[in-house]
Amino acid sequence: MALPKPRLPNGECPPGFLDYAVNMIHLDSKYLSFLTDSGYGLRETLFYGLFSRLQIYKTRNEMLLALPCIHDGALSLDGGMIRGRGMFALGSRSVSN
Repeated sequence: MALPKPRLPNGECPPGFLDYAVNMIHLDSKYLSFLTDSGYGLRETLFYGLFSRLQIYKTRNEMLLALPCIHDGALSLDGGMIRGRGMFALGSRSVSN
């Protein structure tokens, strides 16, 4: 989906921003032909409804730097999560034996 990239107050896209979750879902080509009466497909209806404008970042630190432009939540590939205006960390980077 053609969603505008998030912008920091200086106008730049935050470092580490990968994409919106809705755009990172790869659909099998056989499902691309399913459309609503309005002409919208699975990505524009079901997946946009689920993920809205959820932003995906490479790391927690990059995600934290992007806080000024995160409004609908974000996830990082190393387990960070921001939901609304609160932050929750999921997972751990340390391994215990």
